[in-house]
Amino acid sequence: MDDSLFSKLDLLEQKIRELVEQNFELSQKISNFEKSLIEKEKLINQLNKKNNELKTDYNKLKIGKAFASGSNKEETDEAKKTIEKLIKEINLCIAELDE
Repeated sequence: MDDSLFSKLDLLEQKIRELVEQNFELSQKISNFEKSLIEKEKLINQLNKKNNELKTDYNKLKIGKAFASGSNKEETDEAKKTIEKLIKEINLCIAELDE
């Protein structure tokens, strides 16, 4: 074979090695991104849970305030409706347990 063919083969081999190396580096990056994504999803779930807890606490405080102050009829009516709804849900749960 002539030198030109050898040099082309060497160049091809070099390019293949570079591609293999790039492939490895990209695989590492993908793995790191996947780990980061999992961590972010866990954080989002934790924050959503905390947000729901805070909403529940806020609603409880709002109901308590409505009954404690007694001055705002709209808040008191809303609190009564909420409590009535909760009582209905409890009664449904009790009925299901009795079955």
